[in-house]
Formats: sequence, C-alpha cells, structure tokens
Amino acid sequence: MTLNLQTYEPLPASPPIQPEKRYSPALALILSLLFPGLGHFYLRFWRRGNWIIGLELLALLIVAVGNGQLHAAAIISVPSIYLFAIIDAYFSAREWNAGVTDWLAGGNPRVVAILNLLTKGFGYFYLGDRTKGIVCFLAMSATQGALMLHTNVWTRVLAISLQVAVAMDGYRVARERLFNQYPELRPVPADAGNASVNIVDAANSNGLKPAFAIVFFVIFGAAMLIAYAASQALNGHAVISKGTLEQGPSGLTYRNLHERIELTVPEDWTRLRTEDTLVSLRSDGVSIIIQEQFATYAVASMLSETEADVRTRHPAASFKPVTTMLGGRLASGFETSYENSDGLAIHQRVFGLSRGFKIFILIETWMHPENRPSLDKIEQTVRF
Repeated sequence: MTLNLQTYEPLPASPPIQPEKRYSPALALILSLLFPGLGHFYLRFWRRGNWIIGLELLALLIVAVGNGQLHAAAIISVPSIYLFAIIDAYFSAREWNAGVTDWLAGGNPRVVAILNLLTKGFGYFYLGDRTKGIVCFLAMSATQGALMLHTNVWTRVLAISLQVAVAMDGYRVARERLFNQYPELRPVPADAGNASVNIVDAANSNGLKPAFAIVFFVIFGAAMLIAYAASQALNGHAVISKGTLEQGPSGLTYRNLHERIELTVPEDWTRLRTEDTLVSLRSDGVSIIIQEQFATYAVASMLSETEADVRTRHPAASFKPVTTMLGGRLASGFETSYENSDGLAIHQRVFGLSRGFKIFILIETWMHPENRPSLDKIEQTVRF
C-alpha cells in the first residue's frame, strides 16, 4: 500500500486473500497514539508508515522554525496527520485480517480525505478525477485568500472548515465508489440481525469493536479541535503577569517568578506602568521592554510582522539582523533606526525567543550612542 498521488485503475473483483498472520487493530491504534506511523510499521505497511512519519516530522520542524503561510499549514497538518495515522492504522488492521487490503488500492477513502484536507483537493487526483481536483484547489485557494484579508479567529475557523468539508466530500465519494465495486464491504444495517455482517466485521469478530473505536476517534478529534481553537483564540495575546522590582547591589532587579524572568538595570532607571508588557523600564534617552505573547507561530514570523509594522509607520527606517545571548540562549532579532515625529533619531533592537506556547520579546530603545553599552550590560543579566 502506498500514500501517494498515483492514479490506479480499479482492480477487478477478486476473492479476499486470507492473511497468514493476523494483527490486532487495538494494538495498531495504541502504537499510532505513541507516534504516527508506528501502527503502520506493526502492520508491515512500511511505505505508508514512512510517509506518515516523514510528513509528521516535517510538519513539526516547520512549526518550530517556519513562518508565514507555510507555518500556518503546518499547524493544521500536525494534528491532522496524527489523527489520520490512528484511524487508518486501526481500520487497516481490520481490512488486513479480512484479506481485502488490495481492494482499497487507489480508492482508500481515508487517504482521499487526508489528501483533500492537507492539499485542498488533491485527493480527487488520487481518485483519478483531475478536473474536480483542479477546480477544488483553485476555488479553495481563492476563497481562503479572501478570508485571510481580514484575518481573525473566525476567518481562520471558516477557512479550516472549508478544508474539512472538502475532506468529507472526498471521503464520501471514495467510499461510495468502493462499495459499488465491492458490495461485500458495505456496512450492514443495524436491523439486519447479528447473523448478517459484512466481510470485514466477520473477520474481526473479537477485539475492539468499530463502534467503540469511532467514539474514541470522535472524542479525540474533538479534543484536538478544541485545543486548536483555544490556541488560536489566545494567539498573539499578551501574557499579563506581575513581577517585582527590588533594589540590589548591582541596581534595580526585576523578577517575575511566575514567568521565570529576571534582569537588572542601573539604579537610576524608573518603571513605567503599561498594560500589554511584563515590564517597561527607562532612563534618560534609553528604555527596555519585556513582553510575552501566547503564540503558535514561530519567532521568525513574529519578527517579520514587527518589522513590517515598523516599516509601515516609518518608511525610511533602516534594518539589519542582529543576534545576542539571552539567558544562555542565542536570540535572533533586528536593529532599526528611524526619525520620530520630532525629527529625533531613534534606534531599536527587537529580540525574540520561543518559550513553549509563548514568545519572549525584548525591545531595546536608545537615542544616543553612549546609551548602547548599558543595554549590552543589561542583556547579560537576563535570566529565564
């Protein structure tokens, strides 16, 4: 079995091939829960398992370091591939035990659904319906592009809902074609009696029943959907947490035990009260701000958005990339210079570091070259 975009001609009707070895659908499900693809390795579906593991690792890598639309797609792909691997491993084991694995070649409804979900219609190519695949891809891309012009939680949810709808349609089309080709696979109505079951149910009379597995899949999928919606609702919101400012032998030390952040500034600095920052400290012609945001996007994406905002407000601003060590970690960022509305030269450095589902942001501002050494010294005191 393969997970690719090849088009297969429907296989001629053939009797089930009784397997030499049976596999446990429940065990395939559990192994896929541990990591997507392991259940397929248990079933000896090496190629599909490699595809699943490779795609999941790639998506996780993009989530960690990517930005822009590619990062947004990876955020959807990680849980989608995970849920697909669990469902597909369970049902693939049942189909193997019934000897009908080959019947699904080129028309597996689950493969069609995941391809449509992740590629906006390429599952139809897998079924051989190229025209529908192209039309679906173009229509989905245009619609989602229009929705993202005014991006918020609801437009994101609607954009994802469209992809889910396309995935469900692909599953429905592939499933009906499969049942027409192989009527033995069609589910038996509940009122048909226990003596009448389809070929897959008959071969898996013991073990985890499909009804219980489907309930688990629905609950698990709903939990992931709620977690995703919650993360998107918090995305970009500032973390609000109070810290203390104490006089010490080296100056004023800011500590935030809840966020595990600390830094020290000269004793003549003062604190400004702000609502969207953890702390804002300043002196004559120089200031430093610490922020944290809930974020599922990468640091690079945050820096790009911040730079774009500065360019919008100050078109003549200059930029250059910079790096520094913050709390023993290498932090990337940018330095910008521009003139404010009073014609005064302003210099800023913005650094970002990921902290789980949060981003730590350090913003340094100075007006005179003699202020820069004090900021360099403050950077060395940052702990988190």
